[in-house]
Amino acid sequence: MFEVSKSFCEISLQFAKKYSGFVILNADSSKEFDLARFQMFFPDRVFNFGMGQRDMLGAASGFSVGGKVPFVTGLAASLIEKGFDQIKNSICKSNLNIKICGIVDDFEGDDIAVMRGIPNMKVLIPADVYELKSMMEAMMENYGPTYLRLERMLSDKVYSSVPDFKFGEVDVLSTGGDVVIFAVGNMVGLALEVEKILRNEGISIAVVNMSSIKPVNEEKIVNLLKGAKCAVTIEQHSKKGGLYGVISEVAAERWPVTIKGIGYGDDFFDGGDVDSWNERWGLRTEDVAEKVRMMIKVWR
Repeated sequence: MFEVSKSFCEISLQFAKKYSGFVILNADSSKEFDLARFQMFFPDRVFNFGMGQRDMLGAASGFSVGGKVPFVTGLAASLIEKGFDQIKNSICKSNLNIKICGIVDDFEGDDIAVMRGIPNMKVLIPADVYELKSMMEAMMENYGPTYLRLERMLSDKVYSSVPDFKFGEVDVLSTGGDVVIFAVGNMVGLALEVEKILRNEGISIAVVNMSSIKPVNEEKIVNLLKGAKCAVTIEQHSKKGGLYGVISEVAAERWPVTIKGIGYGDDFFDGGDVDSWNERWGLRTEDVAEKVRMMIKVWR
């Protein structure tokens, strides 16, 4: 596992050399994004707004209108909750070229639902550090507002090299005809672990990285659903409005199929550590494997 701060900073240093319009706006999250190191090399390309999330998002609009490509960084909860009006009405309604990069704690569960509901906003979640680089490159090349959801620790076990990320595409990492598992973020690595366990039990599983939550390739999702007996979604997010919502919406309109959503329930985080929170909602490898086994028993 890699700290997202170091990975984000390394990529940003490369971008600052490559793109003259690349700038970073930061709200009280310099440590989370390792921006002190970035500022050593590019002091005129990073701007700190303290706790002024709304002011920062307003300034980002000005940078965008002036031809820059601002990457706005902060804690996802603060950015979205404090800056929602600016995000929706200033940035997305005007379709400005602003990239919102929010770090989430593993128990935060509503940011995807909020952001994918805003017109013009694209939503991305990297599965590992290699995909993060390709994803940020695509964000620079693709015009318009984008929300990049970042977990504090990123896997390095999904891809062996930098993949060719494309907006709207789904990446099939393994093929199988019994179950198709759609996953995002660090849950992609967990899904691959589940696939290895159940393959030895004779269960054939397709694992799909849904790193582009919005837009999505509905045709490819439908074809994957058609090729399996049932489907599972795995996410460290509420099942309401997240990945489970995305796949269920497509299935309801295009190809009705049994779908098991594995994610957070309709509840607030009530303390404790991340492991106990994931245990509560069945987001451990063996928990997921057992749920898939139970689904297959119905079909066999």
